[in-house]
Amino acid sequence: MKLALFLRKAITFGIYIFALSIPFNFPLKNINLDIPLIKSLLILEILILLFLWYLVIIFERRLEIKLTSLVFPVIAFFIIHIFSAVFPSEKMIWSLKYTFRFFGLGLIFFIIINFIKSKKEIEYLINSLFLSVGVASIFVIIQYFFPYLLVDLQYFFKDVKISVHRIRGLFGWPTDMSVYLGTFIPLILSCLIYNPKETLLKKIFYLSLLTIIIFALVLSKTRGWILGLFFGLSSLWFIYLIKKRDYRTIRITVVIFGLIVLLFFISGRYKFVMGDLEPSEKGRIMFIKEALRLIKEHPFKGIGADMCYWKSVYKFRSHNIFLETTVNLGIFGLLVLLWLFYSIFKFITKGITSYSEIGYLKIGIFSSLLSFLAHNQVDYFWQLPEITGLFWILVGIGVSLNYYNA
Repeated sequence: MKLALFLRKAITFGIYIFALSIPFNFPLKNINLDIPLIKSLLILEILILLFLWYLVIIFERRLEIKLTSLVFPVIAFFIIHIFSAVFPSEKMIWSLKYTFRFFGLGLIFFIIINFIKSKKEIEYLINSLFLSVGVASIFVIIQYFFPYLLVDLQYFFKDVKISVHRIRGLFGWPTDMSVYLGTFIPLILSCLIYNPKETLLKKIFYLSLLTIIIFALVLSKTRGWILGLFFGLSSLWFIYLIKKRDYRTIRITVVIFGLIVLLFFISGRYKFVMGDLEPSEKGRIMFIKEALRLIKEHPFKGIGADMCYWKSVYKFRSHNIFLETTVNLGIFGLLVLLWLFYSIFKFITKGITSYSEIGYLKIGIFSSLLSFLAHNQVDYFWQLPEITGLFWILVGIGVSLNYYNA
């Protein structure tokens, strides 16, 4: 029994390590480790955690696995991925690799809800994420001012060509880096604003962390994170107004919010605010049109998991999570994705406006996931193990908060 307890603590510690190592994921071939089907550090860590869980089951002599209502859309999403990989996909192995990588990393969600069981453990896990994003931001800043200082280290994490004018952080591409950094801002702000018991030292830490993250994002010369931040901050503001029962201000804010969104689309159509579109915007419009063409040709079955890149004449993804899913998995895949997001947000937002000792964490996780989803309207990131791991770990924390609250 003592050994089982030790193994449980080892798994909890392993979850913290996983959170810390998300931005530092690297191909195992870089350390001359060749394991079939296990190509990156994060996947290896997941398998180690599953093995330890297996040992816990053996020593405790009982199978006790906590599941949630989220398991149903997750399983449905997995099944439709397998179907699309086997039947419509022209590159079955590629599609299956993508599928098992995405859902393999998703196992961290189930590990978290079974082994993170106290407020203290949740806070340790979140602090691990904060530490990792802080170090990743510092890496970005150093890379900007000393672009060739970290070349060897950059190649270790991502085998990409170094470009002086666009910093790539640890992720190989500026936009991939920016979604990782930007997703944390609402969570950090929620800890700073909504936790009345936070110490002065911790508040200074949060402010410092926000400063270096935003500085790194500005240096990245990307803009998608601004859209994510807009939605993340808007949700923080709406939750504050709901908690205060200030319905008049809520109505005014809704009108202003709607006008801003409308102005965004009108200005994009008539160019009276933004002027001529830049190459990145023109590219995205081409990718969207190409995605719509592929959807029209394959509306129900799709073309196969992660096949948009290969079937597109531009050899680019659609830069939108809903379009990408519809292209790959068809209309039924899109419906399952909407079911998944609906279930996630419904689960996490239970009691989000109540005054509890973990309410600020619920607000932060909800706003960060909303920020992530908003950023995915102008980009697509689920092909990346690091971003997939971040998504599932945030969902896991949100669900664990619900169990703890209960």
